Amino acid sequence: MGFDGLINLDARLIWLALERRVIYTEDELDLINASLFFRTLDYLVAQSDEPIKVYITSGGGIVQAGLGMYDAIMKVREKGIEVDTYIVGMAASMAVIVAQAGMHRYATKSSRLLVHELSELRMFSEDKPSELKERLHELERLQDVLLNILSKHTQRAKEEIADYIFKKDVWFTAEEAKEFGLIDEII
Repeated sequence: MGFDGLINLDARLIWLALERRVIYTEDELDLINASLFFRTLDYLVAQSDEPIKVYITSGGGIVQAGLGMYDAIMKVREKGIEVDTYIVGMAASMAVIVAQAGMHRYATKSSRLLVHELSELRMFSEDKPSELKERLHELERLQDVLLNILSKHTQRAKEEIADYIFKKDVWFTAEEAKEFGLIDEII
């Protein structure tokens, strides 16, 4: 199959998924993928008020992109449209936050979920101390937003979650994620 054939196959698969009201969230959660997610979600909402399934296989990504996706799902749910999230394989970092927005949150038996303290990667920065203080303040505010989301959906105290995830990466099996409250059901 040539390049054109692969493009046509990919387009057909995307169209079949949309007909089934399924959105696949793959790869890094960046601003481009989030934008595509918003447009796809908007399209499905405009078509009908039937339930929507969001399949997630992602190593995470940019906080603002993930928060936008979380907010978009919550907004659709406020309109009375059911949106369920399905973790398949892996949901790490911001992908776990996006998954929390599902009315029903599922994970496959072999899935792994990663939750960790917010981090910022910057290389070769020449920031002044005042700029570093400002960035730290914003990181702390964003961390609080993430902790509030996890607390809301897991029914655990924010402080308990913070104590558990700060200073380390925490990997959950599907069973552990269910016990902790990150998912509702293993499929």
